[in-house]
Amino acid sequence: MKKISIVIPVINEAETIGKVITSIPKREIQRLGYDYEIIVVNTKSTDGTPKIARKLKARVIEEPKRGYGRAYMTGFKAAKGQYIVMTDGDYTYRMEDIPRLIRTMEKTGADMVLGSRFRGKMEKGAMPFINLIGNVFLTGLVDILFLKFLTDTHSGLRMFKKKTYNSLSMKCTGMDFASELLLRSIRKGLKIAEIPINYRRRIAGKKKLKVLRDGFGHFKLIISFRLGIE
Repeated sequence: MKKISIVIPVINEAETIGKVITSIPKREIQRLGYDYEIIVVNTKSTDGTPKIARKLKARVIEEPKRGYGRAYMTGFKAAKGQYIVMTDGDYTYRMEDIPRLIRTMEKTGADMVLGSRFRGKMEKGAMPFINLIGNVFLTGLVDILFLKFLTDTHSGLRMFKKKTYNSLSMKCTGMDFASELLLRSIRKGLKIAEIPINYRRRIAGKKKLKVLRDGFGHFKLIISFRLGIE
């Protein structure tokens, strides 16, 4: 049976990680012909997050060094599935969208499927105005520089083949990991699809994104890939 590894990085997400795990539509995933595993990559949580995840049958992997990208690298390396779904532990993304990612990948033959928050519905307050402007600008920059027609290049809900990821030689360990993953896929000529997804307002915990610093990091990476100097 084909297998999907759902990888979730966390730092102090005790109030939401249980909601994320329990909302994964496990039976529907299995009806589509896939086995699954849930991998929670924990980085120095002090609020009981890993205990909650283990109680809900997730496999918890400890990553002592901080970094959004580093956590994903650790989780992807440990993943046993032929397919990977990456998502966040803050309950902003709807796990109910995972079957749609699967069906879209099967139907289109895509190497990667992105969930687009801009094609779906965002709750009021889910994306602060400055984040919205930054996302629109960076997405437009990718589209113009690489001749794409994507609408949400920084979405944190994605599905791709593990062999695709293994072929990309990823380097970024911070928030720019998401941009690098997409840019390397584009440069490699991989097929990328999008589906509309709904996006919730964060209900607990602190945002990890530093808007100006991380936004500039994404910008520099996009330009460096266009110039071939990354």
